[in-house]
Amino acid sequence: MPIIVDAYNYLYARAGLEDMLPIRDFNAARTDMLEFLEKYRRTVRRKIIVVIDGKHAKGMGAKTFGGLDIVYAGKDADTAIEEIVERAHGRKQTLVVSSDRAVKKAVKRLGATPIGSGEFHKMAAKELERRKRKHPPEPRQKYHPPSKAEVDYWLKKFTEPDKKR
Repeated sequence: MPIIVDAYNYLYARAGLEDMLPIRDFNAARTDMLEFLEKYRRTVRRKIIVVIDGKHAKGMGAKTFGGLDIVYAGKDADTAIEEIVERAHGRKQTLVVSSDRAVKKAVKRLGATPIGSGEFHKMAAKELERRKRKHPPEPRQKYHPPSKAEVDYWLKKFTEPDKKR
């Protein structure tokens, strides 16, 4: 069941960005948001649909970002979100990320679960941190292959015929 994100609503809510309006580098902020959502998607293994107001934004020609589905809503993301929820299978498990009261009310009426953008971001960041602690980094040795001498030793060890005693 998907997570549907009201992109610009979430963009401004995460990490207190609403306090920094206007954003100086909007493209960098948007890319940072999408990278975070992609990391979260890979972690929780759920489909995430990011709904962006307007047509293909400058620098954003793709309809995917990693495994995220990007939907350009034309003029109004709110209507697009409602339409996506109406078509969604398993609406009760569909989570809609938006702090817009009208969107939250509409998707709740349709059977989906609304969550505020700031609340979602805190929950997602906490989940990523929890899983990071649960799965410590891979050992360094894993990424350094054995030396040629080690390979030769083990090949010799395992390719010699058994000696009868």
